[in-house]
Amino acid sequence: MAHEIDNLHMEFENFKLVSQVVGDVAWVIGAFVIILLMQLGFAMLESGNARDHNAIMTYVKNIMDLCLSTLLALFWSYSLAFPESDHPLTWSAAGESAPKVTQLLLHIAYQATAVTILGGAVSERMNLGAYVVLVCLLAGVFYPLASRWCWHEGALVERTPPFHDFAGSGVVHYFGGLAALIGAACIGPRKGRWDEIEAANFAPHNVPTVLGGALVLWIGWYGFNVAS
Repeated sequence: MAHEIDNLHMEFENFKLVSQVVGDVAWVIGAFVIILLMQLGFAMLESGNARDHNAIMTYVKNIMDLCLSTLLALFWSYSLAFPESDHPLTWSAAGESAPKVTQLLLHIAYQATAVTILGGAVSERMNLGAYVVLVCLLAGVFYPLASRWCWHEGALVERTPPFHDFAGSGVVHYFGGLAALIGAACIGPRKGRWDEIEAANFAPHNVPTVLGGALVLWIGWYGFNVAS
């Protein structure tokens, strides 16, 4: 009888452990999906503010941000941000890899969000080839280093008192905002943007899309903040 009780207790403990892992994974994946909505929100916000002939390219750049961020994370940037972790391409399909996969998904989501902030700042003023190069530099080098130094190891984490980043305020928002500011300052305004005669040509071509994008971004924050 005592042996059966011990077996039941072990099975219950194993069930609790598995349930906790499954719950954690489900929570992070749910947050990851909500964060991905922010890519749609940024695309809607930026395309609505752009002139109508540039709206499609705005969506293309936002999709490309996510695609490039995913590829770079798989091959390079995740390992740069998490040097203590195995390379993602070496992970097995076993259940013990699930926590690592969720960490990778969040890395991709935050990296894509940080990079796509730049897209709105240089909208209509940068050709696709130059934008691809810049995204690869930001997502492949600068963002993973910022993530590593602020969240994992490095001078900022190890200093006394240590640096604390709340909800990606530095790693994502400050990083993306600084990249956007530098990009906009280097490129300058759109030709004719501040000309009194041509000013009317730069009015947002679709205000409902802008407002819809703002609402989608609002929803995205609920996944972004809790997951970080």
